[in-house]
Amino acid sequence: MASTHRTRRYILAFSLLLIGVVVFFGPDLLARIVRDRSLQIMEQAAGPRSRIAIGNVGIELLPGDITWSDLRIEQQIDSADTSWTYGRQVLIAGTVDRIAVRGLSIWKLLVRRTIDVRSLAIHGADLQLITSDRDAHEMDDVTGRDDPKNLVNRIRLDSLSVEHGSLQWRNARADRPSAELQQFTLQAGGMKAELPSGDNTFSLSFSSASASIDSIHAGFPPLYDLRVARIHIAHPDSVLLMNGIALTSRKGPHEYGQVLPYETDLTTFTSDSIGFRGLDLAALLNERSLRVGELRISGTDVHDFRDKTMRDAPFRNKPMPARLLRSLPFAVCVDSLVVERLNVEYNEKDTITPGFGQVDFADINAVAHGICTLHPEEKPELHLIATARVYRDAPVHFDFRTAVFDSSDHFSVKARIGPLPFKVFNAMTNDLLLVRTTGGTIGGIDYTFEANDNKGHGRVDIEYADLKLRIAKRDGSRDKNAFKSFLANQLIRSKNLRDSGNFRHGDFTVERSKDKQVFNYLWSGLREGMIETVLPQVVKDARSTVKEGNRGNNGKPVK
Repeated sequence: MASTHRTRRYILAFSLLLIGVVVFFGPDLLARIVRDRSLQIMEQAAGPRSRIAIGNVGIELLPGDITWSDLRIEQQIDSADTSWTYGRQVLIAGTVDRIAVRGLSIWKLLVRRTIDVRSLAIHGADLQLITSDRDAHEMDDVTGRDDPKNLVNRIRLDSLSVEHGSLQWRNARADRPSAELQQFTLQAGGMKAELPSGDNTFSLSFSSASASIDSIHAGFPPLYDLRVARIHIAHPDSVLLMNGIALTSRKGPHEYGQVLPYETDLTTFTSDSIGFRGLDLAALLNERSLRVGELRISGTDVHDFRDKTMRDAPFRNKPMPARLLRSLPFAVCVDSLVVERLNVEYNEKDTITPGFGQVDFADINAVAHGICTLHPEEKPELHLIATARVYRDAPVHFDFRTAVFDSSDHFSVKARIGPLPFKVFNAMTNDLLLVRTTGGTIGGIDYTFEANDNKGHGRVDIEYADLKLRIAKRDGSRDKNAFKSFLANQLIRSKNLRDSGNFRHGDFTVERSKDKQVFNYLWSGLREGMIETVLPQVVKDARSTVKEGNRGNNGKPVK
């Protein structure tokens, strides 16, 4: 009996000692475990082989409150090396003034690999996202989804706030894009994130979110810089609004050919605002699908230059509008697209004209419906209606339709152009070189066009009067060939009026140049219809003359 009492006393004493040790040393031990685990999570988020220095850590275990101050995240790679091969295409570096966590569940963090907190506040984050030149399949040391080193599989945040943040995205190579967000704030509530683990893929949801980003700059070598003054995002209002957008060029229209190997367009623009309403942010983040109630683009000026003296690019099939939608890397469904106050200035230079010729389309207003690739069974039809002014005062009405999932990419166009001077005919017949108009007025043009990916046909009805021509010399100079000009003016139809009894329709058929955009297709049809109406035989003769003059080297065309 005495032995039994002695044993009980030993057990009681040991238990009291153990409790004392736990009470005395337990909080510090647990705090050290939490501190180490949180540091490991940060290092894993920043990327393999990253180093994190923390100025101060404050932990209150019972409420689950942790504060980190003066964080510095460094990468072991050389600052100019972005060709690393370990497991990540993006690494994080930078500094953070303060991170405050309130209401962290210690149990879920240590046992269930879950970050579950009442609030997370980040203040003064100045971060860099460093990208690798290598594709993911070229990476070594790729961490699998079931790797035990994955310290967190899910995140639950009642509230998230980021104040006075800045972000840079860079690649040390000068020929790679880069971006900078000078200041941003973020507020989110009811946030849930599932990280890749096992059969689970990444998913993100939230009950509310708002963000403001000021002064965004992105560089796209060798030509372009994009700047956005401000971006505002709000959910559940489902709004994304961008203000003060400008795409500028580092080279002018006479110099950009020096940094590009082939003929292409130099395009710049400014826009007052681009707004998305009814934007499904969850679908955009989780499903890579853009679902929008209304996309509105307001107050935009576009300047486009094409220098045809540059070397031709290798052949590449340019898709028609329907195929272009279907081939996007993400699904898209926009209930309505509204464009208001758009001005387009198109400039073109060839081997004959020393400067750029110019065509202006002003005050373009357009509405489009049926921009959707999500539901092919519904057979959506893209329908665009637009109005504009060309050559200052001539009104234009444009109606475009195409079935999004038509395998032939069939589309139809109906257009009406109001009164304008006949000098526009010169721009439309630039490849003729020898035929120029010197007088005449156009009362109006009606244009219809049905086409697919290979061929199109249509009609141009053009009313005009008092047409006069000039036939230039064969070298393309402005000096006219007086005799040929006289003959041409005797042979052309100097007028084509509906009430004259002999109105001529310009019926045409054209084959598509598949290395050109749809605009070239539409332009070619309009030009052919006008030629058929105005001067069918004279222009054919002039075309033959120019064609023969531009051939050499055993019949191969030369520039």
